[in-house]
Amino acid sequence: MQLELFDFENNKNQTYEVSSIPSEFSKNFSNENMSDGVLQRAIDNLDLSADQKAMISQIGMFTINAGKKVIKIGRRILELALLFFKKFPATSFGLVLGLVVSSLIPAGNIRGWAIPVISSLVALSKKLIVLFVVGLGLKEDLKNSALGTKIAEATINIRKGMEASA
Repeated sequence: MQLELFDFENNKNQTYEVSSIPSEFSKNFSNENMSDGVLQRAIDNLDLSADQKAMISQIGMFTINAGKKVIKIGRRILELALLFFKKFPATSFGLVLGLVVSSLIPAGNIRGWAIPVISSLVALSKKLIVLFVVGLGLKEDLKNSALGTKIAEATINIRKGMEASA
């Protein structure tokens, strides 16, 4: 089976040969959580410039041709990202904040020479910063959601059960 993908670097379609595509893959990417109008309104409501909104709309038009089937992979990625930002705003903000802060940390190079131990520690600290801030955002989202309430109730019930058996 041939896959036809658009190569953004070369501005042309590239064809790749694969043995088969799992049916779950095409089925999952065919599901639409938002109609075209709702997706476009969500993009239009973003606090971005018109050029950035146009670029995001172009990402939504990215498709994969698998044999005779067209899979709208860009649209699905946009849907999932918008749903994630809507459902977990603090986690999303934490992810962005963590990535910005970690990008401001230097790489551990001195005069163009990388010091392996320092470079490794700096890379580890960048990842820990991102995980920490995302964790704080997730904790905040869980406090403010029904899922957080259910998790809190479950942990209270587990604690009560452990205290009763002790």
